[in-house]
Amino acid sequence: MPSERMPQDSTSWMSRPLELLTRLVARFPLAILVLGCAAIGVSLWLTTTRLGFRTSRAELLSPKSDYNRRWLKYTEEFGAKEDVVVVVEGESREQIIPALDDVCRELALRRDMFGAVLHNPDAPKLRAKGLYFLKPEELAQIDAQLDQAGRILGGDWSALNLGSLAGWMNRAMTAGSEQDRQRLAATMQTELPRAMEGLRTALGQSGGYRSPWPEMPFGGAAAQAKKSQRMISDDGRMGFILLRLIEEDRQSFAQNDESIKVLRALAADVNGRHPGTKVGLTGLPIIEHDEMQSSEKSMSLATVVSFLGVLAVMIVAFGGFRHSTMAVLALVAAMIWTCGWVAAMIGHVNILSIAFGSVLLGLGIDYGIYFVARYLHLRSTTESTAEALAGTAASAGPGILTGALTSAIAFFAAGLTDFPGVAQLGVIAGGGVLLCWVAEATLLPAMIRVCDKDGPREDLPLPLNLRFWLRPLFAFPRFSLLVLMAATALCAIGLPYLHYDYNLLNLQPVGLQSVDLEHKLFNQANRSAWFAISVAATPAEAIARKEAFQRLPSVERVVDVASQLPTDTERKRPLIERIHQRLTSLPRQVPEIPVTPAAELERALDTAVAMLSRQPEMAHAVAGLAQLREALRQMGPAEYQRRIAAYQQSMAEDLHSRLQMLQGASSPEPPTKDDLPESVACRFIGKSGHFAMQVYSKANIWDVGPMGEFVADVRSVDPEATGNPLQVYEASRQMKRSFEQAAWYALLIIVPVVLMDFGRLNHTLLAALPMGIGLLQTLGLMGLLDIPLNQANMIMLPLTLGIGMESGINLLHELRCQRGTYRGAGNAVLVAVAVNSLTTMVGFGALMIANHRGLQSLGRALTLSMGCCLLCSLFLPNLLVLGRFGGNDEDSAAEYDELGDEACMDDPPPRRPASRIGSACEPAS
Repeated sequence: MPSERMPQDSTSWMSRPLELLTRLVARFPLAILVLGCAAIGVSLWLTTTRLGFRTSRAELLSPKSDYNRRWLKYTEEFGAKEDVVVVVEGESREQIIPALDDVCRELALRRDMFGAVLHNPDAPKLRAKGLYFLKPEELAQIDAQLDQAGRILGGDWSALNLGSLAGWMNRAMTAGSEQDRQRLAATMQTELPRAMEGLRTALGQSGGYRSPWPEMPFGGAAAQAKKSQRMISDDGRMGFILLRLIEEDRQSFAQNDESIKVLRALAADVNGRHPGTKVGLTGLPIIEHDEMQSSEKSMSLATVVSFLGVLAVMIVAFGGFRHSTMAVLALVAAMIWTCGWVAAMIGHVNILSIAFGSVLLGLGIDYGIYFVARYLHLRSTTESTAEALAGTAASAGPGILTGALTSAIAFFAAGLTDFPGVAQLGVIAGGGVLLCWVAEATLLPAMIRVCDKDGPREDLPLPLNLRFWLRPLFAFPRFSLLVLMAATALCAIGLPYLHYDYNLLNLQPVGLQSVDLEHKLFNQANRSAWFAISVAATPAEAIARKEAFQRLPSVERVVDVASQLPTDTERKRPLIERIHQRLTSLPRQVPEIPVTPAAELERALDTAVAMLSRQPEMAHAVAGLAQLREALRQMGPAEYQRRIAAYQQSMAEDLHSRLQMLQGASSPEPPTKDDLPESVACRFIGKSGHFAMQVYSKANIWDVGPMGEFVADVRSVDPEATGNPLQVYEASRQMKRSFEQAAWYALLIIVPVVLMDFGRLNHTLLAALPMGIGLLQTLGLMGLLDIPLNQANMIMLPLTLGIGMESGINLLHELRCQRGTYRGAGNAVLVAVAVNSLTTMVGFGALMIANHRGLQSLGRALTLSMGCCLLCSLFLPNLLVLGRFGGNDEDSAAEYDELGDEACMDDPPPRRPASRIGSACEPAS
């Protein structure tokens, strides 16, 4: 084919600058490679010394957003540390309590790693002021009971002598008047049953010891408080311990790794010592750590698989190993450059932007694919490698550069959103895409120039003849387009079924213990590690707000300390001071109580029987006294002495312990928030003295419907409420909006850029057509296959815009290379489009092997998206043929027709000398 009959270059203004750049690279390839390697070295140094990880979810949120502003305000007051929940499961309370106590003992030995342990908190300061937690009526009852023990509190412990019955009898016999005898008899009627019960017990006439003293109100309240301190589920089969990790680790990918490893080892040891129980960990720090570890492993495996898969596809498509490897090496260099650029310009990546590696692996190889595909075609027509490289840059370069710009713009548009996590990913990925193009435009031609010598190369790889395999598709253009339209309509049926899944737990790895325990906490124990938080300035405000929260239909319970502190302290204080004063003389030990002689007690019993026999209503008491007298007569003096002394001492010690407990809780100083244990205060009392309350949802907050109702209800009481459920609810919606906004921004910027390249609106719209139809098919298929959109796979929107547009742009650039009416796509561009999409599908499809369900969903969504865009791209040449679109319309179509069948051959044209290759575009061959 004479050179004057070669079709002209693309009319793009980019052709000439790109050709000059490539000629410069081909002239000094070793220098370019040395500069590239130097940049790699600098990037590696920057990456290892300056690049850090910020895996906190707070890094993803804008500090200017209202919901995050509330959260940051809360963390300034209460700190940012989240609770780890240790869960002990067993068959009963009796089985799990020893395991819970064992865990607490082990945690106490590692105070360097674990703090704020909350399970069975000891509050000695509050316990010393326990009487303030009673009602005034109960305090009055205690004061009255102390009146009855006045002799004892005065130091006369002989009042507990069982022989006091003898004293009553003697006083009755010597009473001076009938009135005195009646008053004493009335006293005997009230005290006689207690004295008789004591004697029966002491003389072995009844069961074991039973306290004769009435229960004081404080005793019951204290027992109930002690019982309720442990955090155990209602059915007694799950117990909980809250703690906080002290280790500060914000640079590792999985935060607090060392502390969590130690905690898991501790849990395993306790499991071994308590058969029948199961100790597990959950809470936000554990879930985040497990998620990061699983993601890291999954991403590493997926990267290796996708790397090998991409290389395999390129080798098969290009028929050789050498050029495929050079394209991959250029990509690796670009990824290292990107790491160095991020380290220098930003300094860190977050849990979202760290995905830029996978993005570049899927996208960055595209430019090398288009370049190699065109180069191999042109190199087969000339003996000069430099001329083939220059021709490739002139003909395919504009499409490659425009495709890179559209992809970069798609990501940079995310930087315009108000979600920092998405914005950072967009900036990093956009810059990385441009660096991938730079590597393709410099390092790849330099490597090819060094490895491919000039002259005939019979061993030059022969690319796959894809046009031959696609002949049936191109033979019936109208029918194929009707099939595409029908398939698109069928896919569109699934659009109404497409939904967005806000549940973060559905993104976590399958079988993760921390996630399973979070589900179990709600389903079996009606608890959750997540709650809304409301902060009040005063106890009165906190109590009023708690009452309002408890009236909400979506609220299960409210946990706080403000309502637990006693009220009406000034009214109670005089009574408590009186009780405290009366107990100051209580001895530390019980004094010995003398035993009444047996003979004296026997005489007293005789007297009592004689006196009470005159009163018919006391017949039952008389019979009891007679039995006691008979038992006394049958008992030896030594046995009597032992039994009576033991009983009196037990009775005295019982009363003494009760009075000591009362004395220990009678501090006259009113309780304050400063008396709370540290493990409680750090969660509920802020630095400035504000009070926090934890509001728990009645329904499962992981489901979007109940979560929305719960958030609305909580905000109706406290518009400034915050907490993890509210953070997740607001952030997930903002993230979704950010991806949607990024897609619209990208589209609004990409179209003018492509229009500027083509200079024609119809060519711009045609280039966007495969992307638009492919995206429609993808969303419909996701609805039909029940693959919901979520926080992990929403990134497919800008990716689909970038990659889908690339295929259309390159197909339209080939159209513009041809003179006259379009005759069909050439093999080189078909191979490039197919391999481009297939490598992206392989790269992202490898994510489907990940254990992390968020990565799985991203892999599925992008594989579907790339498959649909590839399918639509292969149909685009049929539309161009049927529409009789032309490339350089100003030239005569006859000139193109003179090429005849040679222009449409599937085999490459004959080899030409370097002087005649120019920078030709390939006709439909």
